[in-house]
Amino acid sequence: MPEIREPVPRSSQFTPRDLAIGMTILEGDYFRALRPPDYMVHLTKGLSDNINKIFQTKRKIRAWIIDRILHYDSIRWRAAILKFFIETAMVGPSGNGVASHGFEFIVFFSKECWRLRNYSSWITIAIAVHSDPMGNLEFTRKALTGKGMTTKLATLRDIINPDSDYRRFRAAINKNTPSRGNNIGIPWLDLHLTDLQSILDNHPATVRVDDTDLINFERYNKFMDRIKEVAHYTPPSLQEYRDTGQLEYLLDSLAEFPFSDDTENALLARSVDLKAQEKIDVDLRIDVFENLGFGIPNPSGNP
Repeated sequence: MPEIREPVPRSSQFTPRDLAIGMTILEGDYFRALRPPDYMVHLTKGLSDNINKIFQTKRKIRAWIIDRILHYDSIRWRAAILKFFIETAMVGPSGNGVASHGFEFIVFFSKECWRLRNYSSWITIAIAVHSDPMGNLEFTRKALTGKGMTTKLATLRDIINPDSDYRRFRAAINKNTPSRGNNIGIPWLDLHLTDLQSILDNHPATVRVDDTDLINFERYNKFMDRIKEVAHYTPPSLQEYRDTGQLEYLLDSLAEFPFSDDTENALLARSVDLKAQEKIDVDLRIDVFENLGFGIPNPSGNP
């Protein structure tokens, strides 16, 4: 008997939680594949295939998010996609039946990642919405609708601020952990690698004792203790969703997204063009005509 597979949902059926589930399964699989030698090899030689795969995938997802926002010529619909992604990452309860277009899609998406404690995808979203291409879209950001949406966008920026060794991000993580010893989640790998590199930088490989160079076991012990902290994370158990379409939708979307070394420059160039067009649209009050039903039709679905 042939295998009966769940149909891949259409984009118009997708919710922020669906996309967050797909990303959490994908990133969880990558994180589970990491072993302690990966960290040392990556920091000393930069040749860890498992870590490089994570970085390349996150880079593509980040570009895909930006591309989904820049896809629309309309300020209103770009703002809608942004909102959806932010909510998927942002702290707060989940929302259902939310309009899923433009900048707004990102708002809702980021909230769901935070609920799942998928900090890896959450960071990817936060960096994407505060990237250089998005920085060019002043009027798209101003067009965000919904209670406190502009504040939520600013909160994403504040939490990823590197000041004081990412103090705000670390504090937010601690607050989002429901109990001591509960390490369900997917960590932000870049930050942990930075912490590991700091240990190597601050503790030499050898120490000189009585004119003899000895292995610095303190360096090794601190390094391994930090790796154990990272390895202690357990990705959320979402196996019941593995074959229900969320992961397949994400993989299909990424496979169809043409990504190369030139993609990020192309996105930046597209945003520069949109920046100029935004000024013209605002001067001509295009938004007023759109609200009256003229101009660009609604996009057909989610990213």
